[in-house]
Amino acid sequence: MKDFLGQEIKPGCVIVYPVRSGSRMWLEKMHVQQVGEGGVSGYKADGRRAKVTVVDRCIVAPAGAA
Repeated sequence: MKDFLGQEIKPGCVIVYPVRSGSRMWLEKMHVQQVGEGGVSGYKADGRRAKVTVVDRCIVAPAGAA
């Protein structure tokens, strides 16, 4: 599975993805635990579980961004 820039998404990497609520929009960071056909799942910075199903909108963060 690849991100917006074509980098491979693997368990253990950190991704950044857009989130929207009403007219507000921001970026969330997630530590990837699992990569599958249905998307990517892992833990957000606050420790809550998350799943991203549209992976072509996320970007793998550079090393040290965790």
